[in-house]
Amino acid sequence: MQQAQATVDSSQSQVSQAQAQLTAARSQVDQAQAAVEGAQSQVSQAETQVEAAQAQVDGAQAQLDQARAQRDLVLAGAGAEELAILEAQVTQAEASLAQARLALAENQLVAPFAGTVVAVEAQPGETVDVGRMAIVLADLDTLCVQVVDLDQFDVARVKPGQTVRIVPDALPGRELSGQVTSVSLRGISRDQDTVYPVIIELVDPDPDLRWGMTVVAEMASAP
Repeated sequence: MQQAQATVDSSQSQVSQAQAQLTAARSQVDQAQAAVEGAQSQVSQAETQVEAAQAQVDGAQAQLDQARAQRDLVLAGAGAEELAILEAQVTQAEASLAQARLALAENQLVAPFAGTVVAVEAQPGETVDVGRMAIVLADLDTLCVQVVDLDQFDVARVKPGQTVRIVPDALPGRELSGQVTSVSLRGISRDQDTVYPVIIELVDPDPDLRWGMTVVAEMASAP
């Protein structure tokens, strides 16, 4: 009897633990859902801000076009006072357009070159301070390999223009070719040794390669 009661108590304890785990899991799901909804709201707010800024630009442009049209209509026969008023309207419209374009630019993040976004370091709607990384942009059409295990004896046999055979660790059986583009003139400390970084540009990048993959590089004789 006591053994049966102990079994019942143990089962009830297991049920209680399972219920507690279920409650915790549901709480995590609710929190995750709330985070998703919050992020979606921030995205909507950012899109609204951009649309409003674009509308300001369009409105300012329309005012400028109208002011210029009015000036052109009466330019031939207008008196000095009327012409001054029209010129002031044009100047004001140009200032409004410049201000609207500035507001639009402040709501847009423009990349300095064409590439692929490989990481996002800021959340939608978040204010990004000057100097803080917002995204990581990569030119995946030109991939390079950095070799960081050449000591002073090895690097003495490496020259720019040297051909290199490259085998990615994650893609066994695939051989790629590369060319040495730069050899560091200064050594760096790595694993209690001094090594000289070498940059190799891939001649025929494989579409399955990813940023951060490790490779084995075999260098041919220096030219």
